[in-house]
Amino acid sequence: MRSIAKEGFYANKDKERIALLLSSFPALTQNIFNDLGGEENGLYLCKATNDTGGGNNHLGIAGQNKIADEITAFVTEKGILN
Repeated sequence: MRSIAKEGFYANKDKERIALLLSSFPALTQNIFNDLGGEENGLYLCKATNDTGGGNNHLGIAGQNKIADEITAFVTEKGILN
């Protein structure tokens, strides 16, 4: 059990590093998205508000609510969950 938890931990950390890298370099993110075929290949890129009002580089409650609204509108507009 411990090794599975560790592997999951490291996998999540890698995802966080990738997300941080991509959010730090929006042009790189857009290029990768385009190179992978974008929406025509079922990939979606939602640009949400960057809010660190919660302190320590985390979202605050207001930021979470705003991003939730943005993602909901994005998913609805694109018809992703229809």
